Amino acid sequence: MIGSLLLMVLACGGGDGSAVPAHAAPPVHASAPTAPTALTARTDMDVQAFAAKVVEGVKVVDVRTEREFAGGHVTGAINVPLSQIGPHHPVIEALPKDQPIYLICAVGGRSSQAADFLASAGYTTVNVLGGTSAWISAGNPVER
Repeated sequence: MIGSLLLMVLACGGGDGSAVPAHAAPPVHASAPTAPTALTARTDMDVQAFAAKVVEGVKVVDVRTEREFAGGHVTGAINVPLSQIGPHHPVIEALPKDQPIYLICAVGGRSSQAADFLASAGYTTVNVLGGTSAWISAGNPVER
């Protein structure tokens, strides 16, 4: 059994790597950081750094539901629920692509999805890590 397994590994190119097709992608190392590119201009930011940006008057899109948004949100945020996020939504379409859009939700999952989607559509996006929960926990004010 071990002998036939060894033969299969060698036959499939598991020996010295010489049987790997020329078009195969190089291995990706999990520890290598990825920088934003023109196609995926998305970054992440913690709430402390985000608080400084809010003071500057940046564009903040809250992707939570309307009900969640009404319960309390970052002052000046615009509500566009994740289910409506897209480059052709009137609110999103009106935002400039050359300025960052800060995306926030409850804890960061939905805003991460929205940030990736809008980045793939050519927007520069920033996902707020920890979301509104982290924002409130840090003692920052909310608007109702």
